Amino acid sequence: PRVQRLPCDLAMLEEVFSMPPPRPPLFLCVAPAPRALEHALPSCKVRIKSVSPSQIAQGVSDVTLLVALSAVARSASYMLLVVSQSNASNRWSVPAVVTDGLLHCHLPEEMLSGSYETALTSGTYDIYVVLDLKEQTENRKVLTVLSPSDVDSSDSDD
Repeated sequence: PRVQRLPCDLAMLEEVFSMPPPRPPLFLCVAPAPRALEHALPSCKVRIKSVSPSQIAQGVSDVTLLVALSAVARSASYMLLVVSQSNASNRWSVPAVVTDGLLHCHLPEEMLSGSYETALTSGTYDIYVVLDLKEQTENRKVLTVLSPSDVDSSDSDD
């Protein structure tokens, strides 16, 4: 049998399922499309080297992320962009300051323990650095937010 690859949309599926039997055999293969970042800014040559801590517990009350960059300009303004990997509409932008060659970003209380709509929930988040509101780092790092049960199970493993 010959296989034909076609881009598929909802109208095509409705057409096939509205056909009277016998229907031709169907194979539906779904491949994820690369995420298009709505906040995409031109990237600069600055790269994120590390983010510490890379994991936090959901509901903690005081977190400062330390971000090491490949180059730091004291005159630039910096902002951390935190984007949920499971829902890109969940995003936060938080100002960061340069101290001792590192970006220090104190996550606001409402982001850590606010309501479900405003707080970080368990999951993974992409971290980008935005420079002067014009450019973003050419790479990202990941922040993992652990649920209380994940924290409890990792404590018992010690």
